[in-house]
Amino acid sequence: IRASGPVDQQGRCHGTSGVFDPVLVVEDAERYCKQKKGLLDGLCAARIRVIFELPAEFSQLAHPLVYLEWYTPFH
Repeated sequence: IRASGPVDQQGRCHGTSGVFDPVLVVEDAERYCKQKKGLLDGLCAARIRVIFELPAEFSQLAHPLVYLEWYTPFH
């Protein structure tokens, strides 16, 4: 999973647009495990905007956190 912002042009090097990967997030684990309405039941689509970690004095999490931009829910 990647999330990297755009890079401005510097000298002869061309700039690049940002890369923000889409993900499927399990929003309702019970519905997802049962999958009564199809393979996407219990899932939501989102785009990763930022991957970050909190400073040690605020948290002892073993994994990074993400900021998501949610897409329209599946119907």
